[in-house]
Amino acid sequence: MSSILILGAIVMLLLGVVFGYIASGAGVKITSDAPKPKRKTAAKKAPTKRKTAAKKKDDLKKISGVGPGIEKKLHKMGVTTYRQIANWKAADINKADVALNFKGRIKRENWVKQAKTLASGGQTEFSKRQK
Repeated sequence: MSSILILGAIVMLLLGVVFGYIASGAGVKITSDAPKPKRKTAAKKAPTKRKTAAKKKDDLKKISGVGPGIEKKLHKMGVTTYRQIANWKAADINKADVALNFKGRIKRENWVKQAKTLASGGQTEFSKRQK
């Protein structure tokens, strides 16, 4: 009785392999009678100049609490201008606080207020001391 079960299991396994092979379409190549279109070689175009405004980076180190390392991290986050920081809302401050691991330092050091002053062309007490 057990030999019949073993033989049945082997037959089922073989049938599964065969039907799986057929169902996967392996070994079947469908060809079209239509001729393949010839590739057109495009003439090389002269590179076009992109009209992109050069994004001016502000010296973020003029904000009290921002040193060279923090400035690099801000640049990696896409923050390069005073205007960006000046427009930060509470959610933006929290996001930057977490990314920089500052635990409330941005708010304590009034980065947004300093950035607004610097963005408008003014100076802060800290920026006056910068070279």
